[in-house]
Amino acid sequence: MGANMTSWAFNAATRFVQQERMRSEEWALALQRHQKLVAQAPILWESTREALQSQIQTFNEHVGRQVLVATATGDNKVAVYAKTEPDPRAITVEFDSERHWITCSAQPAKGPADFEERIQITINDQSKVGIALSNGMDCTPEEAASHVLDGLMGWSVTAEADSNLPSVIPA
Repeated sequence: MGANMTSWAFNAATRFVQQERMRSEEWALALQRHQKLVAQAPILWESTREALQSQIQTFNEHVGRQVLVATATGDNKVAVYAKTEPDPRAITVEFDSERHWITCSAQPAKGPADFEERIQITINDQSKVGIALSNGMDCTPEEAASHVLDGLMGWSVTAEADSNLPSVIPA
């Protein structure tokens, strides 16, 4: 009987140690993934912010006047104003470094917000950090900026709607 007890204890201890090692490895992997997200999320935010600025500048150049104006309020917040007729519009775009997301809220000068979005900065199964729109679609910082500016303008652009637009807009 003593040999059976010793055998069980040895096998149970081995199993227990293996489980603890696996949990420890899972925690270490989760910590590495979190540290990567914490390090790269601000970089993706900055890329998105730069894409917003670039797209605003290019838009205004093509229109021939300053329709869109961006103002930064700190490192984590941008307000963009659209001088549109008859109703000007505004959007606030803010990066939450704790939750790793970009929130947007757009509205006409008079009235409630009509575009609200939370763009998530995530890490996938391959440990690659990226951006995902609220509909789950992965996107680049440039695509995220485009999505935000579409919301500012009150446009709900889909791929089908894009195909109906002219490929070159005369200046």
